[in-house]
Amino acid sequence: MKVLQNFFAEPPESVCLLRLSALGDVCNALPVVRAIQDYWPTTSITWVIGKAAYPLVQEEKDINFIIIDKAKSFFYHRKQLAERSFGVLLNLHPTMRANIVSCAINAKIKIGFDKKRSKDFHHWFCPYRIDYQPREHVVDSFLGFLSTLGFPIILPRWDLKIPKRTSEREFDHIAPGKLNILISPCSGERRGNYRNWEVERYIDLINQINHNFKANIIVTGSNSMSDQSYSKALKKSNVKINNLMGKSSIPELTRLISLCDLVICPDSGPAHIASALDVPVITLFATSNKNRTGPYRYLDYAVDRYESNLSKYLNRSLREVRWGHRIRVKEAMNSILVSDVIEKLQGHFKN
Repeated sequence: MKVLQNFFAEPPESVCLLRLSALGDVCNALPVVRAIQDYWPTTSITWVIGKAAYPLVQEEKDINFIIIDKAKSFFYHRKQLAERSFGVLLNLHPTMRANIVSCAINAKIKIGFDKKRSKDFHHWFCPYRIDYQPREHVVDSFLGFLSTLGFPIILPRWDLKIPKRTSEREFDHIAPGKLNILISPCSGERRGNYRNWEVERYIDLINQINHNFKANIIVTGSNSMSDQSYSKALKKSNVKINNLMGKSSIPELTRLISLCDLVICPDSGPAHIASALDVPVITLFATSNKNRTGPYRYLDYAVDRYESNLSKYLNRSLREVRWGHRIRVKEAMNSILVSDVIEKLQGHFKN
């Protein structure tokens, strides 16, 4: 690795950060922005971000945003990108789409991931690369970009801003004097990426939460077909819930999470939003590695069956698979029991 701290006589006038999506990774990239703001306070920061993820950080007034709409062609955005130049580009998104976008960004220095963690020939697009570190959490891998710039080792700081320009209706779903627990049952749909628990288990969980904690339960999700099928099925619960699936924007969801006492969800965007807001979150990990992609502040709150499922379904140990290897077996999520989640809840509220 080439440490670049002596490359500049003084901090550069501008830095460009490239991370298009998804919500969780946008949260994970925030500590990089905060460190630059702290150590290079005079440096202008521009974030090239995807249209779908931008609402999560739209309250950041000290950051310039260039919004990429994947529905539009590269040539549509090239002029907007080419009109600016930067001292440094931090390419935190090792995918072909992000690599192509990086070609249109004028930067004196372009830094990307090391070759071992490169995807889609990402390392070809970045003359400077961070050091390879095995078995890192995504947040720590992002902070490796700062080490390349010569920044000191830091504790990550998020300070995700709670949206102000949102309706007040989320307050209608908060019950003063009661525990407010938000459940976001579904992760984003991806082929062969099984992270969703069976809806019947959520129904059982909701009934037990009501019995054990008398909590106010809020359920959130998107308008996707899978989310809406969960929404309909949850009506079978014997408990009155605030069903907001398909009814909350990203800013509204963020504010709602900030008002809750605890969140329950699979490996998904809401888990990282909660962690960034320092709201306790219980996550369900059976097919992916929490130590790579889990909510950074609340890894110990995860119900984790990943390692045992590697043995059960793949006959392999954690050391024998690639870091971040996913278990492409739908039934693997059944290894998580409702009692596992209740145990985590009891442990948290007992403290």
